[in-house]
Order: sequence, then C-alpha cells, then structure tokens
Amino acid sequence: MSEMYIVLDKFQKELGVMRPEKFKNFICEMVKSFDETKKNLTPDHVFYSDDLKPTSMDSFMKNLDQEIVNKYIDVVEFFDEHKNIYDKAGIFMEEHRERYDTIKKIKNLNEFFKYRNKKERN
Repeated sequence: MSEMYIVLDKFQKELGVMRPEKFKNFICEMVKSFDETKKNLTPDHVFYSDDLKPTSMDSFMKNLDQEIVNKYIDVVEFFDEHKNIYDKAGIFMEEHRERYDTIKKIKNLNEFFKYRNKKERN
C-alpha cells in the first residue's frame, strides 16, 4: 500500500489527502475532465475551441515522454461531505509542494475522515 498523508492547503485552508498516483492515470483523468468541461466553454474563454471531439487518448499518450508516463507523482485529493473526491491537484514542482502543510501519515481514508470530522467539530 502506498503512503498517504493528511495535508492542509495553506491557501484554501482545506484538508486533503496526499498520495502517490501514476502520472498516466492522473493526466488521463485530467484530459477526460477537460473534454467534459470544454462543451460549456464560450468563445471568450482562453481554452475555447470549435472542436468538441473527445481527445484521442492513444495519440495524446504517444506524444508524452514514455518514461514520465509510468512514473508516480504526488497528488492531493479533496473530498466533499459525502466522501467523494471533488478536486485533485498534481504536485509537479517544489513550489506546488510548498502550498501544503503535512499534518500526519495515515493508513487509510477512514483516518482522514475521522480527523476532518474532529477538526470540524472544534
């Protein structure tokens, strides 16, 4: 099992869980999410495009450095009140890591939810 940590986003004052994830999985999820989002973009948005076709993941992945694709990066996941992930951030540089204070190592998500609930009650 990979290591997980409770972290505090210093800017948003929000608790999350940092854990390793394969870069390939992270980037594929991001691209799929953007494909859904771009349907609602208007021409004044910086990422607007008339092309609403879904991104071809095969061609997208071929254009990435294959050595990087299979590496792990740290990600921080944020959970809503129903324990569903509603946001995720990848940590690619030290500046990204500096945004988070590590609170404690945890063995599973239940430890995170117990900790968060305790903090919310105080």
